[in-house]
Amino acid sequence: MSYEIAIESQLTNMLKSHYYDSAMKFLLPLIIQLLVIQTTISSPVFDAIQDGQATVSQSPNTTTINQTSSATTITWNSFNVQANEQVIFNQPSTTAIAINHILDSNPSQIFGSISANGRIILLNPQGFYFGANSSVSANTFIAATTSLTNTIYNPTTNTLTIINPTILNNSIQALGQISTSKTQLIAKTITQQGT
Repeated sequence: MSYEIAIESQLTNMLKSHYYDSAMKFLLPLIIQLLVIQTTISSPVFDAIQDGQATVSQSPNTTTINQTSSATTITWNSFNVQANEQVIFNQPSTTAIAINHILDSNPSQIFGSISANGRIILLNPQGFYFGANSSVSANTFIAATTSLTNTIYNPTTNTLTIINPTILNNSIQALGQISTSKTQLIAKTITQQGT
C-alpha cells in the first residue's frame, strides 16, 4: 500500500512539475511584455527647451510646464502619461503655443490627462494611443505622426501643415475625451472613438 502511495505521490509531483514548466513557458513572455509596457508608459521624460521660455517640473504623478513666452518648442525623450498621471501646461494666454517634439522610438501612450489653457502640439513620428479613460483639455490640440522638421505651424490660421505627407507612416488612436475649441489629428490612419 505504501509503495502505491509513493508512486502516486511521485506521479503527482511529476505532473505538477510538468504543468508548472508549461505554465512558465507560456506566462514568462507575457510577464516580461507587461513589465516592458509598464516601463514604456512611465511619466514624460523631458529633454530640453529648444525655443522660447518655459520650465518643466515633475512630481511623482504630475508634469507641469510653466510657459512664459507666447511660443515655445520642447523636446521630450518620451511622452507617455499613465492613468494616475497628469500633464499641465500653464500658458500666458489662450493663443500661446507649445510645440512638443517627441524623440521616442515608440508610440506615445496616453492613459491619464493633459490640460492646457492655450494651444499644444504633440509630434511623434511613431504615433499616439489615447486610452479610453484619457482626457485632453486645451484651447487647441494638434497631434501628428511626424517630426518637427516636416511641419509648418501658422499661428494666424491656427493650423499645422505637413510639408511631406508621404512620410506619415503611423497611426493615432483616440479613444478618450478631447475637449478643445479646435482639434487636429494628422496621421496615416486615425481611429477616433472618444468624444
